[in-house]
Amino acid sequence: MTSTRLLRTLWTISMLGLGVVLIFFAFKSDFSVAAHFSGSPMLYLIIALVAFMAEYVDSSLGMGYGTTLTPLLIIFGYSPLQIVPAVLLSEFISGISSGLLHHRLGNVDLNHGSPARKTTSILAACSVVGTVVAVLLAVSLPKEIVKTYIGFMILGIGLYILLARSH
Repeated sequence: MTSTRLLRTLWTISMLGLGVVLIFFAFKSDFSVAAHFSGSPMLYLIIALVAFMAEYVDSSLGMGYGTTLTPLLIIFGYSPLQIVPAVLLSEFISGISSGLLHHRLGNVDLNHGSPARKTTSILAACSVVGTVVAVLLAVSLPKEIVKTYIGFMILGIGLYILLARSH
């Protein structure tokens, strides 16, 4: 078995196992990871591992950090008001860090007047507006509406990925 095939097999088995665990937590309404491990260092370890896995997916595919981490944290028992600002802040920090590292390595030119800098400025401005709107909506809307929206958004993204994959 080649190393690439072995890695794919291990990745598939890991993802299937994770999926089974998540389905278990999603339908077991009387269990909350956050409540069960409250105040325990194990809770921080679990969240860190899940966040690193989400960032791995994000770095590998170029997107998916918030899309992956948000529903997982909801399944763990956190409320959207706890999740949305934390995910947005962590994605902001990782985005700035990775952008600066790409500039430093020469993968992108962010010097004054470069096309990449102009594009980055436009994207950053849109991100700030989107973040402010997301936080205001998360604060003002009932928790169940926010959870329902997140669920439909994740379902829609998943269906789009599956349908676009075959074309």
